[in-house]
Amino acid sequence: MNKEKQELKELNFKYRLIEAKRINYFEKDIDESIFRSKFNKRSVAFKLNLQLKIDDSYGTIELILEVKFYYKSNNHREELFGIRTSHKFKIKNFKEVFPSKNKKKYIIPDKVTATFLGIAISGTRGMLVILNTNKYYKDILLPLINPLDIIKKGEKSKSKSSIL
Repeated sequence: MNKEKQELKELNFKYRLIEAKRINYFEKDIDESIFRSKFNKRSVAFKLNLQLKIDDSYGTIELILEVKFYYKSNNHREELFGIRTSHKFKIKNFKEVFPSKNKKKYIIPDKVTATFLGIAISGTRGMLVILNTNKYYKDILLPLINPLDIIKKGEKSKSKSSIL
């Protein structure tokens, strides 16, 4: 077993979600849109952006998710609604769990990030269910997403975003 796999296997730490909040939310009035007559819930795509913030002085990792839903038709894409959320996790003994070789860079294993991202996606999905009361949007849900897929796509694109 190589050293990296052994370190992942032995990584054991305590964490808790200390904050989950909506930063902002928007809805476009579809009744005033030119595509209203063509609107189909199946033609709604979404884009998810992830921003990770680490504050080692407090021992926190914050995931900021931005999800925007779009109407797509041919080469045209128009924003319908979206949300930006924050989920902050407190890690006990942060500096011991995630040592840094330099002050600005921490190595957070993908499985750890995926765990936090899964919680953040679920929390965001719940917020959307509560906020989406518009008759056109209320049944459009953020689908189940494999957090590891988002992380891997983000590593490839370096922007940690994908249109699904």
